[in-house]
This record gives sequence, C-alpha cells and structure tokens, in this order.
Amino acid sequence: MDYNKIYINSSNIIDNLESMYYKTDNIKLKNKILYEINKYKKLNEICLIKNPNIKENIIHKLSNDFLFIIKLNFINDENIVKNDADSDICEHCAHKTKERSEKEHRDMISRLNRIEGQIRGIKGMVERDAYCTDILVQVAAVNAALNSFNRVLLANHIKTCVTQDIRDGREETVDELVDILQKLMK
Repeated sequence: MDYNKIYINSSNIIDNLESMYYKTDNIKLKNKILYEINKYKKLNEICLIKNPNIKENIIHKLSNDFLFIIKLNFINDENIVKNDADSDICEHCAHKTKERSEKEHRDMISRLNRIEGQIRGIKGMVERDAYCTDILVQVAAVNAALNSFNRVLLANHIKTCVTQDIRDGREETVDELVDILQKLMK
C-alpha cells in the first residue's frame, strides 16, 4: 500500500469534511462529519508509523468499515458522508440520540481533545522510558479530566434528558439513570 498517497488523500478529505462541517447547521450531520474526520485522523496517524510491521498489525486489527475506506482509496468520500447522514434509520434499530447545542457540543469535543492529547503524552512518556512516578502523575491527571467530563455530561443529562422524559411520563428514564449512576460509582 502507498501510505504517502493514503495520507495525502486522507488529509484532503479531512479539509473537505471540515469545510462541510462549518457550512451546515444540522447537528446530526455535524456529528456524522466529526465521526468521519476522526476516522481519517486515525488513519493519518497509522500512515505516519515508521515501523512497517507495527503498521501492518494495526491495519489487520482495524474494523471492516475502516478497511473498506482504505480499499476504496477515498473515492467519492463526500458522497459517503452525505448518504450516511441522509439515510433513514429503522425505528426498531434506532439508538437514543440527543441533539446538543453547538456550544455544548464544542465544549465536550474540546474536553475530549485535551484528554486525547494527555493520553498521547503518556504514550510518549512510556516510549521515552520516562520515570514511573512521572507517568503516574499524568495518568492521575487524565483520570481527573475524565471524571470532570463525566460530571458535566451527567449534570447536562439530568437537567435536559431526564427532566424532559419525566415530564413526558417516561419513568423508565429514572431506572436508566439509577443504572448509569451505579456503573459510574464502581
């Protein structure tokens, strides 16, 4: 595989997707576009790996839709995103979703990007054989950032989703909330 070509094509697609992201006001489409952008960013990270054996191992472990993208060699990607966003979802297969305000969405993604950067920093520390306690301090910082993310997300969930469901008479939401709180407190 020509990884340089894949990297260049993937970078161009990221640019196009980012342009599409800023042109649309449709939150669902924005979420799908962000998903696609992150997928291509991961692909670029793989392309930059120097060791060919590691690179091949990662590619063999990729999900089918990721391999499908590589095999297509990024032909007609803009249509893939548009078709995914426009497709009808079977009501029996649909998962719950929540439309977030642009600010809430941007804040959540920003927090997750910082956490992702911290994780990469820890990985770099391990690769550079950093001292154990230095790594542990950074891991503690990531745990604190994840806990903070959970608190903000849970508060928003209770203030919006749970409150609205209770008003609408869907009391099963309380059971769902209790279940998730039990998982978070383990």
